[in-house]
Amino acid sequence: MEETTASPIGYGPLIDEGHRIVLDHLSDPVWLKDGEGRYVFVNAAFLSFFGLSVHDVVGKRDEDLFSGDLAEQYRVNEETVKREGERRTFEEPLETAEGRRIMAETIRMAIYGHGRNLLGTAGIARVPEEGRPNPWPVQPGRDTAGQRVAEDALREAEEKYRAIYENAAGGIFQATPDGRFLSANPALARILGYGSTKELMERVDAIGKQIYVSERRWSEYLHLMEAHDHVHDFEVQVHRKEEGPEWVSLNARSIRDAEGRVLYHQGTMESITERKKLEAQLLQAQKMESIGTLAGGVAHDFNNILTTIMGYCSLIMMKTGKASPITGYVNQIMEAADRASGLTQSLLAFSRKQVMETKAIDVNDTIRAVEKLLRRIIGEDIELKTSPSVERLVVTVGDGQIGQLLMNLATNARDAMPEGGVLSIRTELVHMSGDFMKTYDGKEGAYAAIEVSDTGSGMDERTKDQIFDPFFTTKEVGKGTGLGLSIVYGIVHQNKGYVNVASQPGKGTTFTIYLPLTEPAQGTGSLQERAELRGGSEVILVAEDNIQVRQILTATLSDFGYAVIEAYDGMDAVEKFNQNRQGIDLLLLDVIMPRKNGKEAYMEIKKIRPDIRTIFMSGYTGDILSKKGISREGIPMISKPIVIEKLLRQIREILDAKPSQLSLFP
Repeated sequence: MEETTASPIGYGPLIDEGHRIVLDHLSDPVWLKDGEGRYVFVNAAFLSFFGLSVHDVVGKRDEDLFSGDLAEQYRVNEETVKREGERRTFEEPLETAEGRRIMAETIRMAIYGHGRNLLGTAGIARVPEEGRPNPWPVQPGRDTAGQRVAEDALREAEEKYRAIYENAAGGIFQATPDGRFLSANPALARILGYGSTKELMERVDAIGKQIYVSERRWSEYLHLMEAHDHVHDFEVQVHRKEEGPEWVSLNARSIRDAEGRVLYHQGTMESITERKKLEAQLLQAQKMESIGTLAGGVAHDFNNILTTIMGYCSLIMMKTGKASPITGYVNQIMEAADRASGLTQSLLAFSRKQVMETKAIDVNDTIRAVEKLLRRIIGEDIELKTSPSVERLVVTVGDGQIGQLLMNLATNARDAMPEGGVLSIRTELVHMSGDFMKTYDGKEGAYAAIEVSDTGSGMDERTKDQIFDPFFTTKEVGKGTGLGLSIVYGIVHQNKGYVNVASQPGKGTTFTIYLPLTEPAQGTGSLQERAELRGGSEVILVAEDNIQVRQILTATLSDFGYAVIEAYDGMDAVEKFNQNRQGIDLLLLDVIMPRKNGKEAYMEIKKIRPDIRTIFMSGYTGDILSKKGISREGIPMISKPIVIEKLLRQIREILDAKPSQLSLFP
């Protein structure tokens, strides 16, 4: 008979290549079984004595291999060992490959992990000389020393690898291709939500149906294993016992016998649920970035159109006076343009890219100011309750943003309470520190907390995870844009704040917004706002690539007495300035223009006239400007759509100020 060598089949990781070689050269049969009595390792002597192949044995039980009376006796003896937890010696009948029965002394032992967790059993059969087949694959003779070597090898292997196997952070498994676990470590049981490996092995006998969320994914796994003998970073969702799905990553390989037949799959399993959540957050951030960039481009063109509309409306009203019969019509056009401008600001708000003029406001005062409007929004069947804090809560935010937050949240609450209910708005002073900082990854300090609660239908976790996504809505088609809560999110984060959502189906929803407190700013613009519009006789160079905007600016400034030199881009502005170096008093430059942008034109002109007064115009968002190397902080700038009255006052303010030698872009 030719020598038959068992493949390195391990009980978990108990048998490495070195121990396999030792056991394969022993003259007596040696075997390892898992906790369910399935063979996971046999040596060459075992296969030779019983006339079997590795493929015949691995994954099988005694009743699959031996006569019923023999299998029953082996089972009883094995249960005795498991129960007593010690090594025992038995006299057992063995049946050779030729069908002869002989008596042999068999040593059986139980192998336990930490916490008395049964890993399996091991055995050695001392075959009498006369019972051995001839030829024998190892040197004949009673090899008592070899038996001791086998026992020592098993103990050494168990001690060496048990700690690694039991304490590994990742799951370790062996499984048959048809979906039965041959072995599993405690980490695998934890990942799958089971209290022990024993429970896992008892409860799961069809991995593809019981563990994999998608049976199609199980089929893909089997296909890859069959085609390549391994999978690497195979990501799949698995069921946790009595819990939701878990994302895991598998690394596995096929173990084959000498004839190339698959014996079992051996691999590791790692939970990647948290990584998946981070990936989803990154994807959301990238999506918001893309939409923000798109919104910025749309806003630029839209604001130019609005500047033209609003500018001509202002000129008409200035020329016709309040008594004119067309004043009412012009006012309607102006109001529509204002609403369109607000829509543009809202689109920019959810992208968190908008740079706005901010001011210090008292949150409680704002809530009182918009309370009447909120009651109209929610309707008569919803009760509004407000509970302002006793402290003044002063925050620095964009003009009108707190009102916009409250109106969007009130609208959302109204839609969640179609049968009526209660909308509550409460404010308080909170201090962010300790656990609060860990929860929101925030900066320590004092915050104004605005809590908006409703008694509506509430949300499940899946919906709650998506509510801040742009254009996500649970409303019917035509009844919601999906921008309301995105705008809330954008405004809060734009102002260095945080937002938390608590909700359960049928139990309502609570939004809590945290905005950093600030000292109230001193008002500086009230007299300026009340001042009469004044013109002048100075020369202003207007550089604007949009012809309609350039025309309305030229017409307005000319009407107020200024001499205007027009330039259609940055390079043209530099050329026009060189032709009138000392005659130009102020530059009115669009920031983004062809050939040379506003900053580049200014920097070139500044070399000639360091004291040149300048105002920049832009309809772009702050992030797009920063990519062009332009920061709005500390720079005279007016945002589009341009309000003519505001532009005239700002021009007059800059021209009346003392010349400055300070460069706007050092």
